[in-house]
Amino acid sequence: HSEILQSLKNFKNHDAAIFHFGYPHITPQIQGKNLESLFIGVKEILDGPLTSLDLNGVDSNDSKEKHFDVLGPALRYVDFLHANIEEAECITGCAKGDFVNAAKWFIDKGVAIVAITMGGKGAYIEVTSSIDRMNQSKELSKRAQKWKGLSQNFPSYPLKIPNINSNGAGDSFVAGFLSSFLRDSLISFEDASKLALLCATRKILGIKDEWRMMQIVAIEKQVKDFQS
Repeated sequence: HSEILQSLKNFKNHDAAIFHFGYPHITPQIQGKNLESLFIGVKEILDGPLTSLDLNGVDSNDSKEKHFDVLGPALRYVDFLHANIEEAECITGCAKGDFVNAAKWFIDKGVAIVAITMGGKGAYIEVTSSIDRMNQSKELSKRAQKWKGLSQNFPSYPLKIPNINSNGAGDSFVAGFLSSFLRDSLISFEDASKLALLCATRKILGIKDEWRMMQIVAIEKQVKDFQS
């Protein structure tokens, strides 16, 4: 993690809006206290960006305690966390399909926004109700104050294809959600969540976007038209 922090110190623009880190379960050098130090350092060096953590490589054979050893110390510094439902169950020890309590477990450990994706069943997203926690992040405080305490189970966009390859859908979901923090204008919790799901859907459909302005406008219209 020290190499990452050093590279950030050399980064000319120390006012980055987002820092994203993925897959700590398969990066043994950056787990536990090292993961915590990374997120603390990032907050300091980049002047309080939104910090994001995406999970993958979670072994269902490992104990809840082992999973906590990987993530636990860092969770209070994570502004946005994404896991799929199987990963969330393994880490939290919650009952199968209990996404509400799984999200609550992460919130109780200090995460500000938790997104648990469930394939064709959509995604459950919850935001902390703690104003103090929101204010710990400059970006959350600036862009998502009105999201405080919100939670919702969003359905997936309908897919009419016989064989679904979901590889990369989680990454696209995260990218879509985080893009809400890069806009000139504020976006609602509901629209940010729907945009994330739409990005995942477009990845599954094999749509390769260059994200020019006209495409963004068209995609945002799809978000507005989608009724949950």
